[in-house]
Amino acid sequence: MISSTLLTMAFFICTGSSDLVTTDEVSVMDSHIIQVHGRIEDRIGNRIQLSGFPYRVLVSSGVKIPRRGRRDRSPLLQLTLIKQPHDWEIIKVGASVSWDQIKKQHRSRIDQLPADRRELVCRFLLRESPHASQGSLWRSLEIVFNDEPLRWIRLGGEFFSSQKLLSEEIDKRNFRELATRAGLYLQGGDWISRSDFYQLHHLRLVDGQVCDVVRIELKELAAEDLDRLLKQSKKDHIVGEVQAGTSRKSVRALWGDPVDVTWIQWKSHILEQWQYPEQIVRIIDGRVCTVHSEDENPVR
Repeated sequence: MISSTLLTMAFFICTGSSDLVTTDEVSVMDSHIIQVHGRIEDRIGNRIQLSGFPYRVLVSSGVKIPRRGRRDRSPLLQLTLIKQPHDWEIIKVGASVSWDQIKKQHRSRIDQLPADRRELVCRFLLRESPHASQGSLWRSLEIVFNDEPLRWIRLGGEFFSSQKLLSEEIDKRNFRELATRAGLYLQGGDWISRSDFYQLHHLRLVDGQVCDVVRIELKELAAEDLDRLLKQSKKDHIVGEVQAGTSRKSVRALWGDPVDVTWIQWKSHILEQWQYPEQIVRIIDGRVCTVHSEDENPVR
């Protein structure tokens, strides 16, 4: 019995018909078979990660995937994908395609797409563009979003967070209010993306709520390892040094006030994290339980 994949492949070979899209658009495609421009990020077994698409795709038996070799980036390819009940599957891999050819093809179809699809195509173009030309490309894409400049600013924030180019364009067009609506933050005179802002301030989005990353880590640590933390805080220690067992008062006397303090209450215990310029001290019930440098993973 001939499989539906083989039948579809035969139909494609005979007609040569399918939509030509970018990897960023795959998630919104309703077509049963599509041609895609994109890069192969990595492979595990018979599943491939494509740039711009969050889920791994299957590889049909007999389809050869080019090796990445020692390139910094894998080549841009034209792939043929078929829609399966729960996955997309690669049924054909074409030769690598030049960037100029790809850019021309997708720029020519942007105006025919709805706004959401235009934004996806522009994200693909910006991500795949050579780094030196990304700025000029983003500027040229402003006309694509004349009716919705917020989308253009949002793309700028995604690719040029904290860069002079982004701040200059926002100020020149008086787009400060628009930039805020696009999820950007003004930090030290530069506009930065939401993700960079969260990282800078040790925040994380959890179930739709913005949470302090340190508080989350402290809660996880207390839940997983409370007995060990308490045991370490009772260790014998050398007077005049900050180490497990040192009192809270002694830490301040030796190192001064911390730059930042975060604390949680867990059951009947208080767990704190004191941030110093190069050291992080964790204290439980008034005594140090761990000390580590800022660039190390916390001792758990």
